[in-house]
Amino acid sequence: MKEIERLLSYGRRYWDYLLASVVLMALAGAAQATMALLIKPIFDRVLVSKPPVGLTPLLQHPLWGRQIYL
Repeated sequence: MKEIERLLSYGRRYWDYLLASVVLMALAGAAQATMALLIKPIFDRVLVSKPPVGLTPLLQHPLWGRQIYL
C-alpha cells in the first residue's frame, strides 16, 4: 500500500494535465463514434442511383425532439 501511495504522490502535481488528457480522450472517442454514425447516411446517398433531393437526415436530437440533418 505504501508503494501505491508513493506512486500517487508523484502524480499529484500533474493532476491538471491528467484531467485534461482524460477530457481530450473522451472528445476523441466521441469524434470516432460520430464517424461511425455518418457512414450509413453517406453510403445511402452515394450508392443509390437516384438519391433523394434535399437534406439527408442524420438523427433525432434527444432533448429537443428535432431532426438533425447532415
